[in-house]
Amino acid sequence: MRAGGHANHVPRRRATGAPRRGRRGQIGRRALTFPLGLPYCVWVTAQAQTDVFRAIADPTRRALLDLLRTGDRTVNELAEPFDMSRPAISQHLRLLLEARLVAVRKEGRQRRYRLNGAAIGRVARWAAKFEDAVAKAKGRRR
Repeated sequence: MRAGGHANHVPRRRATGAPRRGRRGQIGRRALTFPLGLPYCVWVTAQAQTDVFRAIADPTRRALLDLLRTGDRTVNELAEPFDMSRPAISQHLRLLLEARLVAVRKEGRQRRYRLNGAAIGRVARWAAKFEDAVAKAKGRRR
């Protein structure tokens, strides 16, 4: 008998370099790094930026970030203005947590969410690089 427990068991093998599949058949998270063409060597982790942009791409998550601008809030306080279930709000918050746009603190049975200013600042600095392009586009419309 083979190690798998069944006489005809053949272990599955992944192709070398193929990404691992996680729950629900999703491709596992791996950091993609690549050098930028600068005079010094800079490696950018694409996964971190992709997660941030994926997180802010959804209007519900942007609205949650807007609510958190005024201060810390619980899941119930965040879910109140939305017409969706609390588990749905929790899923949105989980994605914001994974992107490190928010932080969570447990207080008894409740979780209080707050903005992570450092991560928001990084997104703002990245977007600021395109201000001159926006100004040029506005100048052409006039």
